[in-house]
Amino acid sequence: QDQLKGLILERVKTLRSAIGNYGSLPQKEAINNEEIRTLYATWLEEFEQAGFTWKEVQSALKEAVDPARVISVNSTSQDVLDYSTTDYPDGRTVIAVGGLGLSRGLTLEGLLVSYFLRNSVMYDTLMQMGRWFGYRDGYADLCRIFMTGQAEAWYSHIAEATEELREDFRAMEKLRLTPIDFGLRVR
Repeated sequence: QDQLKGLILERVKTLRSAIGNYGSLPQKEAINNEEIRTLYATWLEEFEQAGFTWKEVQSALKEAVDPARVISVNSTSQDVLDYSTTDYPDGRTVIAVGGLGLSRGLTLEGLLVSYFLRNSVMYDTLMQMGRWFGYRDGYADLCRIFMTGQAEAWYSHIAEATEELREDFRAMEKLRLTPIDFGLRVR
């Protein structure tokens, strides 16, 4: 986690530098920079229909990246994931790197992107990790989750199992039976 935090810190530093040096230039000049060009390509692919022009996005890049902090959230970390309105009245922009401290039972307020490599076959663990997103009205189209194919397969499996259980509940209710009489099962 500390190594990953270091890599992310370097990436943020590179982006800050590119945005600081090229972000205020006219678009044609700004996209000559590889970092700005990559951001522009991502905007074209993912967000062109989100209601903002590239000019508006480019002009907001510095304001968006400058307050971003990279922190570790684990048992040995000195960093704190603090949302206090006293210390942060306008909220925080945080890239949180962690393990168990982030993966179980924690909803990150305003979370937009999640990338994780933790694999689990335990339903309760998967369901807890699925709670990370503190969705806000009007932002659901911006949320992204990046995961391995194996993790995706386990989430698909648990979604199917959950839906089967819901169908069983509906059938049990329709027959006016209790769980002891019906014999509920989970895949």
